[in-house]
Amino acid sequence: MTLPIHTIAPRALCRGTLAILTLCVGCGDDTAIKEIREEQATTDFQPASTAQRFGMMAAGHGHGSNPHGGQPQQMSPGFEWETPDGWAEKKPPGQMREVDFRLARDPEVECYLSVVQGGIAANVMRWRKQMGLEPVAPAAVASLPQHPFLGQGGVFVDLEGTFAGMGQSEPREGYRMLGILVEEPGRTVTLKMTGPSDILVEERGRFLELAKSFRVAEAPKASPDEWWVAPPEWERRPDQQMRVVTFAPRGTTGTECYITILGGSGGGVEPNLNRWRVQMGQPPLDANGIAALETLEVLGRDAKLIEVGGHFTDMEGNKKLESAALLGIAVPIEGALLTVKMTGPAEVIAKERDRFVAFCRSLRLP
Repeated sequence: MTLPIHTIAPRALCRGTLAILTLCVGCGDDTAIKEIREEQATTDFQPASTAQRFGMMAAGHGHGSNPHGGQPQQMSPGFEWETPDGWAEKKPPGQMREVDFRLARDPEVECYLSVVQGGIAANVMRWRKQMGLEPVAPAAVASLPQHPFLGQGGVFVDLEGTFAGMGQSEPREGYRMLGILVEEPGRTVTLKMTGPSDILVEERGRFLELAKSFRVAEAPKASPDEWWVAPPEWERRPDQQMRVVTFAPRGTTGTECYITILGGSGGGVEPNLNRWRVQMGQPPLDANGIAALETLEVLGRDAKLIEVGGHFTDMEGNKKLESAALLGIAVPIEGALLTVKMTGPAEVIAKERDRFVAFCRSLRLP
């Protein structure tokens, strides 16, 4: 049986929102964005379904043919793509990289997909700094063109300058950076390419084709009933998009417990635990604070149990609950991150704590 992947649907990129981001950057005039090469937004693509964007690669899923004429379809946990001709995947990928590519013609050229923190504007500014370029106004970021990436419109940048990325011993002149970013709640997915400017000019079309081919692997919808044991005091609630299953204690309102599986690294364990703390109006924990949390054995792995009280606000800022509590775990599994989360009135969560722990410990991968 293949586990289904469900995750948080990405928010549409809103140029109006980006235009009012309060970033501490120089506003400048029109000349400040000369380095950003303009390209008309492409419209020859259709947004993928949620299942297509946030599925999980099915076990034994074969390599398909490449409709764009490159190498056969490649796969990595949570992603599929078509590798351009003359490119090759680097295995294992570099640190903080989900997928890593190299060009046979020049080993200095790097291209990789990463899941990072911060929004579109913050990452664009970081990239500009790496290229030795000055910051630009939020409005300039909001006006950047878009290109298909992960089934939606990704923000596209093309920068030229002196590259001094992380770990570079010396700045490299005459470099170029191509990048595409898609923002999701709590994380940003980026595809980034750096190398000598003349080579990247020639490879630009292949980079854009690669970006367009990227998708989150689709998995068949499987019934997961056999891989958990729910407390008899709980009842199953109607299925919801982006969740594997949802339960609630019988006779309660405003309380729910649900499982989600996020593709790839899912943003990481600590960022997810701290994101939940922020939802409860509490500050994030540092590494020592995370290490001090109670540890449960879940799916044969150690999982940190987060328990936090406060005023709960959902990710969209709509649902609010005072005097609330949250229980949660995040467990890395093969090619994904499994989370179990329970929220509700503090007095209800206190009564359900032992059942929540038992539910988490009951999980078994099929």
